[in-house]
Amino acid sequence: MKSISCFELYNLIGTQDNFIILDIRNKNTYLNGHIINAINYPSSSLLSKRKLTLKSNYTYYVICDLGLTSPKAVRHLLSLGYNAINVTGGMKSWIYPIIID
Repeated sequence: MKSISCFELYNLIGTQDNFIILDIRNKNTYLNGHIINAINYPSSSLLSKRKLTLKSNYTYYVICDLGLTSPKAVRHLLSLGYNAINVTGGMKSWIYPIIID
């Protein structure tokens, strides 16, 4: 399983196409602050599905709160044939701008 740091992810934003930041925290936590343009797909929902409606030609950078749940979500996405990369440290390590909804 591939992993990158928050710093590496931050440096990718705006430089690449065909990638999506997948924030797997619960909806309330996501709304209280998330990475710009990140899509919320709570882990409880993601991990319970055997078929997802995600784009197969995208790379998904998966981030959670502490970096503990995202590896499991990445393994699940990989098993379904998606290109997924773990973001180490989670949002607790994210020191860059966020959006609050």
